[in-house]
Amino acid sequence: EMASQWNINVTGISGQVTKVQALNGPNTTVLELKKQVETFHERHMPPHRQRLVFPGSNAKLADLQRTLSSYGVTNGSSIMLIILERFALYVTGIDGTMHEVEIPSSDPEGFAVADVVSLLENMLCQNMSQCQVLCNNTPLEKIRHGKKMTLKDYGIKASTTLIVTKLGITLKVVNPQVDLCFLVDCTGSMGSHIDAVKNCVKAVRDDLVKQFQGCDIRFAFVRYTDYDQPDYSRTTHIDFTKNQSAFYNFVDAIRADGGGDSAEDIMGGLQAAFSRLSWGDSDVCKVMVHVADCPCHGSQYHNGIGDNYQTGDPAGISHEQMMREVADKNIQYWFGFINSSYTDKMITVFNESLQRLSERRLLIRQVEAKDPKEMGDAVNRSVMGSLYAANAAIKAYRFDLSIPEWGYISELQGMKTAPPPLKSMADLQRGLQLDLPSINLAFKCAPNPFAEGQECLVYHGYDVTGRRKIVLKKYKREGDEFNSIDCYMKELQVRAITDTYVQSFNDEREKPSSSLLITVHPVEIVQCSGSQQFYLLEAFLKGNIEKYNNNAGMVSMKAAESDMMQALSHYSWVKSGRSMLLCDLQGVQMYSTVILTDPAIHSTTPGTYGFTDYGETGIKRFFKTHQCGTFCTQMGLSGQLL
Repeated sequence: EMASQWNINVTGISGQVTKVQALNGPNTTVLELKKQVETFHERHMPPHRQRLVFPGSNAKLADLQRTLSSYGVTNGSSIMLIILERFALYVTGIDGTMHEVEIPSSDPEGFAVADVVSLLENMLCQNMSQCQVLCNNTPLEKIRHGKKMTLKDYGIKASTTLIVTKLGITLKVVNPQVDLCFLVDCTGSMGSHIDAVKNCVKAVRDDLVKQFQGCDIRFAFVRYTDYDQPDYSRTTHIDFTKNQSAFYNFVDAIRADGGGDSAEDIMGGLQAAFSRLSWGDSDVCKVMVHVADCPCHGSQYHNGIGDNYQTGDPAGISHEQMMREVADKNIQYWFGFINSSYTDKMITVFNESLQRLSERRLLIRQVEAKDPKEMGDAVNRSVMGSLYAANAAIKAYRFDLSIPEWGYISELQGMKTAPPPLKSMADLQRGLQLDLPSINLAFKCAPNPFAEGQECLVYHGYDVTGRRKIVLKKYKREGDEFNSIDCYMKELQVRAITDTYVQSFNDEREKPSSSLLITVHPVEIVQCSGSQQFYLLEAFLKGNIEKYNNNAGMVSMKAAESDMMQALSHYSWVKSGRSMLLCDLQGVQMYSTVILTDPAIHSTTPGTYGFTDYGETGIKRFFKTHQCGTFCTQMGLSGQLL
């Protein structure tokens, strides 16, 4: 039969029959027929709002690419047309404007979240890789533990409102003023990096001004070189200012120059930053970003690089004096390194003094600043992290390594969670449901912590109910937003997810008789009776903790099991459908088992799994340093990267 001889009788719910020509005869696809129906129908009826049923076989013509003949439809056949309700969502963009987006699918609730994001990208003309989509304050994930998420998975119905926000943690700015100083090595060795530094400085300044509208933000820049330059030009600066033009003019005029040896006049730069700049008072959030490729003068700060002043700074300035200034002014100090092997020793010396002088309150944090993009991401995230930390009150604590005499410690009452049972991947895909504290507990807690992690203080404890030694952990930062059940439940969630991936990893990898087994140290949440104080509770773990990697790209291959641990991180990325990555892996080996404790997770949406979830930045940092070894090869992970 010729295509021109095919006509299909399309019958609506009202009984009205419309004769529609099938342009390609028996080879006409369902989509082509729906487009023809759209042209004949009086109302706007796009293909996704049409449901076609062939009464001859009672089959739904659901596959748009199948031909009519494959469904048994012939020339002159009758097809029932069912008009579907329009399925539209309301979307609030970053600028607060409300939009309406129609879901182009005959099964709108089964529409993929990834496709919704693509629709929004086209409609809003917005790069959605820098955004997240929220529904009822819950970020929508494109993929959850290997499962492609749909609107139905989130219970999203027609007319639901979605909100588009910038990626990252929303910061609650308490301080009305922020002082941010850039301290930059501008000697000749920085020549290949100085333009990237200047561009990065301006980008960070503009981003912060936009993000913290209404907040009084001032910027300063201190340029330092070395003793081969005249005294009047060895260090120059622009004091704190809100004037963009003045700040840009100073930065644009900077050139890399001088530096007769490898070591530089860092002490002179620090002294200029502290004595020549008008830092705000104690209520001001103060941040300093220091970028350098070489250490200061003095053999105690390096491992034998070119240094014309091996005995130390020629002007007699000591690092103790400078770290005292950092502590007294309460400055969040970030160091951007070009080559950490040159500067690590100096930062270690600086940190030893700063930790002591600030009563362990302050610590110089390091970020990589080697290429323009990495440096931009690192400095921007670092400054944001500093502002975040500075706006959360962190008390100074006295550390006590000794185990208390429990007979002299008061007993506390509270409720704890039950250890969550092992979950399957299917459980994770459906959404993890964990119980709140409900089990009575009597316990004791040491008055002072004996250790600290990146986010928590660690205390000796005693479980009176279970008659066992325990450790109790609480977040360093004070305030309702940090001491909340939601924050602590995220840690419980991270452990449960890690446990599931570890068990799956153990099952899938090849295990020779000498191979170690990996487990996860259980954690529970304790809520004190009569208060809103929470703790994380773990059984006391004997042995030395081995660090295998962290959440910022560091990898340690010292231990025999390190290759297996790096493969576990890589495995989690592949197994999850590239939606999350286990990291910050550390633990204690007991016989043939490695017990992991305090893991972290990076997701595609920063903050989903707590304060240590750096999102795609953290994932990229892992793969920048990761090298696939024997375990990755055996498990087919090699090549499956970003």
